[in-house]
Amino acid sequence: LLRPGGILVMEVPNFGSWQSRLTGANAFHLDPPRHLYQFTESSLGALIGNAGFEIVGHETASLEMGVIGAIQSWLNTWMTPRDLFYDMLRTRNQCSGTAGSKVLSVVMAALTMPFALTVTLLESAFGHGPVLRYFCRKTASPSGITSPSERCLSGGSRPDAGRPLEGRSARYPGRCPESAGSRC
Repeated sequence: LLRPGGILVMEVPNFGSWQSRLTGANAFHLDPPRHLYQFTESSLGALIGNAGFEIVGHETASLEMGVIGAIQSWLNTWMTPRDLFYDMLRTRNQCSGTAGSKVLSVVMAALTMPFALTVTLLESAFGHGPVLRYFCRKTASPSGITSPSERCLSGGSRPDAGRPLEGRSARYPGRCPESAGSRC
């Protein structure tokens, strides 16, 4: 889907951030059930490399996700429902939660804002910010296969099914390079 030299920009929550480490299961960026997998710098870096990309830049700073994330993570530690303050911001107060819990969320958020800003600036300065934002360049794979649509070397329902593709795997001609025994 992306040709060699193409640029991919991605951003995911940083499971190795200071706020994630400090608040554990209450960390805002865990965001169940939307984020099914959590990444650290090393785990995402390995996946990027295995997918045929080289990392040309990365950063961990995010003022929005840092400050709001830190506040919400601390609130998740102290009160329920989970992510109430963020939901209030996102839905303009059209969310679940009692009037008392909503008022308490706003008061606690205001009180913790200076500390959240300080933590966000420090964790970002030391490379442990709330997000992993990567700038990646697609490299040519050793077999010359550059996209998922090119991985099937024969068979299937593609219009060019049965015809060999350029760069097919020398080790497993006519098969997917990822697996010697299965076809796409």
